[in-house]
Amino acid sequence: MLQMFVWSLSLYNIIEVKVSFFYAKSRTCSFIVMKIIFDIPYIINKEYFYIKGYTIEQSHGGADVSHERRSIFVKDEDTGKVFEITVFSEYIDENDFLEVEFLPHTKYGAIISREKSR
Repeated sequence: MLQMFVWSLSLYNIIEVKVSFFYAKSRTCSFIVMKIIFDIPYIINKEYFYIKGYTIEQSHGGADVSHERRSIFVKDEDTGKVFEITVFSEYIDENDFLEVEFLPHTKYGAIISREKSR
């Protein structure tokens, strides 16, 4: 009888964890979908945010190909503020000078121009 009770408690904990995980996953998905929805007017009106500045670290994960997704950190030359932007690009080195257009909520962008660091 005691074994059955312990087994039922452990089963309850497993189910609770699975439900909690699903809940956390669905909340994350909802958060991402909301960011995309908020960016739709910017996409329709072609009103992208623009930044130019130097990268503060390298991004060399994955292959050195132009369709690799990368998270880059760019320090705006006007404000000094650092932006994390996701782009599809070959390797990015620290101190590369970039001009990037990006969406304000998802922070997905495209590199307009690039001067490699020396």
